[in-house]
Amino acid sequence: KVMGLMNVKYLLLRKDVLPYFSDCPNWNWGKVNEYLLSNSDFKEISNGPNISLFINNKFTSHFYIGKKTTLPGWEDINIASSNNGPEVNSVKIGPTKYILNIKNAKEPYMLVFSESFNKGWKIVDNNKDIGSNDKVNSYANAWNITKTGDYQLIIEYLPQRLFVVGALISIFSFGIYLLFMMKYKFRGIIKKCL
Repeated sequence: KVMGLMNVKYLLLRKDVLPYFSDCPNWNWGKVNEYLLSNSDFKEISNGPNISLFINNKFTSHFYIGKKTTLPGWEDINIASSNNGPEVNSVKIGPTKYILNIKNAKEPYMLVFSESFNKGWKIVDNNKDIGSNDKVNSYANAWNITKTGDYQLIIEYLPQRLFVVGALISIFSFGIYLLFMMKYKFRGIIKKCL
């Protein structure tokens, strides 16, 4: 389940490598392979002489509806486990922007975004900021959404906008610098020719 929350979809088990950098003297890939084969969370999709590939049946998508829970002794860490809720379909516009189509939201829910937590991630509904994000699963972003029905949300990493503006200013400044340098360089060449 933890691997699903951490967005691990595939597990590759190499049978030809011993864990030389491990303190585990009793490493046995056969036992690991047997465990994965007997565990309903994993399904073997490829098996070769030295490699087995498993798919995680508990894989959660980049965006999912979560339910806030805590583990005993870990009350200070928010855990968002997968939960029933509205249907979430995401479209990636770029590395820092997504459009989410929410369908059949009947009650408030927690939207989890499995990307490194940063307060720069913002979610917008009709150009209105929904609110700040919380950290869940020790790394991910989560928002409590109260809107119901069918609607569209936009999630964007806002510091990227500052980077783009800064890059444009730098390019413009360099262009101006080149124009001045060319002007003074040509002025010197013309004076030498006269």
